[in-house]
Amino acid sequence: MRSPLHSLLLLAICPLALAAGCRKEDAAAAPPPAPVTFTDITRQAGITFKHQHGGSGAKRFIEVSGSGACFFDYDNDGDPDLYLVQSGPHPDAPGFGGAGNRSALYRNEGGARFTDVTESAGVANGGYGQGACAGDYDGDGFLDLFVTNYGANRLYRNRGDGTFTDVSRRAGVTSSGYHAGAAFLDIDGDGWLDLYVTRYVKYRLGADPLCTGAGVRAYCPPTRFEGETDVLFRNRGNGTFEDVTKSSGVADPAGKSFGVVCVDHNADGRPDLYVANDGTLNRLYTNQGGGRFQDTTIPAGVGTGEGGQMAGGMGTDAGDYDGDGRLDLFVANFTGEPNDLYRNLGDGIFEIQSTPSGLGGASLPFSAFGALFTDYDLDGLPDLMLANGHVDDTIEKSTPGITYAEPSSLYRNVGGRFENVSASAGPDFLRPKVGRGLAAADIDGDGDEDVLMMENDRAPVLLRNDGGNARRWIRLRLRAAQGDPFALGARVTVESGGRRQVREVRSGGSYLSQSDLTLCIGLDRAERADRVTVRWPGRAEQVWQNLPAGRLHLLREGRADPE
Repeated sequence: MRSPLHSLLLLAICPLALAAGCRKEDAAAAPPPAPVTFTDITRQAGITFKHQHGGSGAKRFIEVSGSGACFFDYDNDGDPDLYLVQSGPHPDAPGFGGAGNRSALYRNEGGARFTDVTESAGVANGGYGQGACAGDYDGDGFLDLFVTNYGANRLYRNRGDGTFTDVSRRAGVTSSGYHAGAAFLDIDGDGWLDLYVTRYVKYRLGADPLCTGAGVRAYCPPTRFEGETDVLFRNRGNGTFEDVTKSSGVADPAGKSFGVVCVDHNADGRPDLYVANDGTLNRLYTNQGGGRFQDTTIPAGVGTGEGGQMAGGMGTDAGDYDGDGRLDLFVANFTGEPNDLYRNLGDGIFEIQSTPSGLGGASLPFSAFGALFTDYDLDGLPDLMLANGHVDDTIEKSTPGITYAEPSSLYRNVGGRFENVSASAGPDFLRPKVGRGLAAADIDGDGDEDVLMMENDRAPVLLRNDGGNARRWIRLRLRAAQGDPFALGARVTVESGGRRQVREVRSGGSYLSQSDLTLCIGLDRAERADRVTVRWPGRAEQVWQNLPAGRLHLLREGRADPE
């Protein structure tokens, strides 16, 4: 994030840069897109949740971050369920911990209909919530839920009967501070999921400095606060975790972290970590094995944006946007700073491609938070979606041309470059929002990915993908025979129609959020996937051939035939 004055200084360059970033170059490199639009079905889906930040005009800093969402199939019925994180009254406010701080779990009943089962499931959280992620930390075949807070976090163990048990204290993952994003991953290859948790800044409630904009009190920029190191918890395999932040090599006391994505950037079979920081160096931690990481940010070239500046990083994601088999990195940044796309060249080296890709200039007027690589039109190329929204609700008074609520962004991949197609994504997609968390899942089983956008101090928006499945597709769900049953960290390569796509099964990502673990793979015009190769976490590869399009395929480790 940056101050309104920072936005004002940069506003002058936005029109020219915007024009440059929105050029429709290389559009002929891909066939015309199907008529895909996104429709707001929040109410008809049965979602009545409304986020609240608890502000009363005092402009407390914790109010700006909003919250995230998590798609996960908690009841193993094959349909992605949805968890929405509530912030609510401040921890020093009357009634804190009550109904106002209630997060919500919605069970997917099929047909894009959801039922609120929060109370019966026992996952209301009751804290000042920030983000959520899911993973099977105890290996019992049911996804557990982790919720980050300003203050103590919560780990909910899935009992397998539709209910959860709060095991936070016993597990030892509460920690303290201004937590943000989180992700489960197996850092040491022992088959047990460990847990990475980002922390934003050192912040004490009620001790905000006085900051003003346009003659009125405003939210302070993050430069007024010190950074705080993230936390890495190692799973002992007995239901408890130990803090290995320092010994693992991921301690960054100056960091101001939001998003984190688990990505095997060097394809060595070990999950690495990429962390988006707000105004400090983004961090790439390369897994050395045995639970040890090396900070390779500087040699990799992924710490700063174009021109070498440290930007206001919010959300992050990884995907092979250019089809070379190597996973690239993306960071969503604040107003006046181009979003960053880092192309993976191999050998641990990246080159920044923000402007050449068409993503840089187009992003300057917006503050991007949620970030997702998602093949929304199923042509086999990962597109990019962003949830935008400013942090200062008085910005329109101080900086003409910048708004608090902002339209979302959709960039279509046209063969390694991106074309801004936001205007054709439908009025429900473009309606200005104070966007924060962003997560994707095929909620209705029709083959294309739908999305949930969180808004700060407003109701979320569930957007149904209409028309994406005009092209062919397959969905892949993995089940491992050893270690984590859900195969977090598995690498999937799909070959069809002369194209090769690389995906990973991962927890966390985007901004304080998590997308469904089932992979939606676009096949364009191909009638089948010629070859699907799964590299199981820490183990050998397995190959399936000739998987028909238009189906969900359950791939079990060690079994020759998909289910």
